[in-house]
Amino acid sequence: MPILNIRDLGTVGVNTDIAPWELPPAALSAGINFRMSSGKIQSAGGIIPIGPDTGDEMGHITPTRNFDLQSKWIVMGKNSIKLFDAGKFTVISSNLSFSGLDESKWSSCRIGRVTFMNHPDIHPIYWVDQAEGDGIAQAQWLPWHIGAETWAQAGMSCRVIASHKNFLFALGMKEQTEEYRDKVWWSHPAEPDGIPFSWRPTFEQPDSIAGFVNLGRGGAIVGGESLRDSFVIYSEDAINSLEYVGDALGWRRRSVSSSADLVGKEAIVEVKGIQYFISRSDIMMFDGNQMQSLLHNRLRSRLAASINSDTRHRSWAAHNQTFNEIWFAV
Repeated sequence: MPILNIRDLGTVGVNTDIAPWELPPAALSAGINFRMSSGKIQSAGGIIPIGPDTGDEMGHITPTRNFDLQSKWIVMGKNSIKLFDAGKFTVISSNLSFSGLDESKWSSCRIGRVTFMNHPDIHPIYWVDQAEGDGIAQAQWLPWHIGAETWAQAGMSCRVIASHKNFLFALGMKEQTEEYRDKVWWSHPAEPDGIPFSWRPTFEQPDSIAGFVNLGRGGAIVGGESLRDSFVIYSEDAINSLEYVGDALGWRRRSVSSSADLVGKEAIVEVKGIQYFISRSDIMMFDGNQMQSLLHNRLRSRLAASINSDTRHRSWAAHNQTFNEIWFAV
C-alpha cells in the first residue's frame, strides 16, 4: 500500500471529543508519548518501570526532602508505609500497627525534612528524612504533646492533615467518639526540620498557641492548601481563608465563598499564587478573593456527567513544571 501524505498533519492537535470519522484529515483522535507545540508534533517521553512491585495496594505517594539529588518517595497503602529509594522499597511503618485501610484516604504534607501522614481511620504519623549514612528511620505516631501523649493516646484523629508555613492543620476532627466534620485544629509552630511540641490550646498549655475553630455552615471540610500568606480551607459548599494574626486568637477567619465544592482533597493545586481546583461541575481558578470558571459548554457538561460519589475522591490536580501545565484528572 502506498504511503498517504497528509498536509499539516497534527496542526489541529488531538481531539477526543469528536468521532474520528468526523474530524478533518489533519486532526488526530488519539496518541501517546507526543504532544503538540506551535503547530508541530514533538516527542514527550514515555513510561518506563523504575522499581519492583510494592507488594501492597498503594493509594498515596509524596516526595521527601532530597539530600543527595536522588528521587525518594513515601508510598502509603492498605497495610504499610514504604520508602522508595534507589529502585527498592523499604518498609518504614514497622513501629506502627494498622492493616486493611482504604488506601485512597491517605493525606500528607511536609515541614522541612519531616513528612507528616494521616489516615482518618488511624492517627497522624511523622517520618524524618535523615542525612545519608544515618540509615533509614522508622515512622512514628505524631505527639499530641511531646513527652506526654500521642494523638492516639489523646483519642484524637482527623480526616486530612496539611501544613502552612511551620504550622500543621488538622481538618475535620474526630475527638474520642464525637465527629466534627467542620472543625479545624492547628498546632503550635514547629521548629525548623522539627515537629510541633503541642496541639494543646493556650488554656490547657500556657506556652502553646495551638487552637481550633468550628467553621459552621458550609458542610464537611474536604481539603486545604496554602495561598501566599493565607491557608485556604475548602468545605463541601464554602471556602474559608485563615490568616495568622499572632495574638491570643491565633488565626483570623475570612469567609470567601458559599458556593464552591472541591471534589476531593487531591483535586487542588497552587501555582504562582493562584489556586486551581475541580468542583462538581467545573474547573475553577481562585486568586484568594474571586473565582473564575475555566471550562465552557461541552467540557463543563462532560465533567459534570463524570463526577459521582465514586470518582470524587479519586480526582486530582497537579502542576507539570516541565511543560508549564496544570493537569486535571477525574
